[in-house]
Amino acid sequence: MYWQSQRNKFVFIDLPCNAPRAFTRLLTKQFAAVAPEDARDSFLHPDEIKAKASCDSVVFTVVRHPFTRLIAFYHDDFGKRVRLPEEGFAEFVERLSQGHYHIRGKAVLRKARWFFRPQTAMIEIVAQGIKVKPIKLEVIDRSFSRLPFVRGSRKVKQIPVKSFVLKDYFTEKAIVENAISWAGEDFERFGYEPTLKGAQG
Repeated sequence: MYWQSQRNKFVFIDLPCNAPRAFTRLLTKQFAAVAPEDARDSFLHPDEIKAKASCDSVVFTVVRHPFTRLIAFYHDDFGKRVRLPEEGFAEFVERLSQGHYHIRGKAVLRKARWFFRPQTAMIEIVAQGIKVKPIKLEVIDRSFSRLPFVRGSRKVKQIPVKSFVLKDYFTEKAIVENAISWAGEDFERFGYEPTLKGAQG
């Protein structure tokens, strides 16, 4: 889905399990962002984004370390929906790395194939001729404050970001390897280290 503000000239591409709810609330309450009816679908189309973004609009998205994103997937309501009963984090990551979803129904399967894509793949699908500026969740306050429509504003307060204890999830080397395999180009594209230490900042 995406959010737009005609007054502040920006389009925010909301990738699954990346931006905290407090951030989207900030966009709506302080920067006049709205989610058009055609933007509520999980599947974004480049022509829709282009139609909403004027030539001087900022198009941006929030990215995060792939390891913490996988944990967020695991706890997300949709993530729980596609998990097998009693499925642990290790099995969940292994299935995602293999592209296996135990889902009935074409619509839900289509959503899963989009929802669980690596960030680089998502942006490439949506961007197609659009310059998308990524801001890191781990430094979201600083990165967001540098955007043209925010710079100098006193409206931005500290944005709370949920943290995870990675060692409680990545308990085996195989889990790390499957996570790296799933993430693809995300590490290099966004400057993240493929290690637990790198995920902790």
